[in-house]
Amino acid sequence: MAGKYDLALEEARRELSRQSADLSSLRDRSVTLLGIGGTLASILGGLAIRDGREISPFTVAAVGAFCALSTVTVVVLWPRKVEFGQNPSMIIKAADVPGATTDDLVKHLAEQMNAQYGINKPKVDDLVWWYCGAVVLFVVEVVALLLDLRGR
Repeated sequence: MAGKYDLALEEARRELSRQSADLSSLRDRSVTLLGIGGTLASILGGLAIRDGREISPFTVAAVGAFCALSTVTVVVLWPRKVEFGQNPSMIIKAADVPGATTDDLVKHLAEQMNAQYGINKPKVDDLVWWYCGAVVLFVVEVVALLLDLRGR
């Protein structure tokens, strides 16, 4: 027989799991974006300055965008205290409360997981904004490199 808080616990687990997957995906995409940005910088940048041609303002803009992209990627990848599990000792303390029922424990765990989600959310949301900035810098880099090539 299902307890009255089982659905809340299931949803709390699902939300924390989704948040963890979102963070992992965000970091993976940041690494990929940096890798593509570096590859484009080496290929298109190399084409733009081959044969000893002078460096144009577009080359400088592309290099600056790539350096900023690298910095922003480090910000996204920098380790942060983000929790996706629960402290077993807190669950044990809740279970040791005289008269505690299974429903009480399930409710307590759902509330704790919801609180953890709330603590993580601003951190993950900030990283999403940093990643969006990285995407903008990537576009600036590509456009600058293409304009540099077009002018040669």
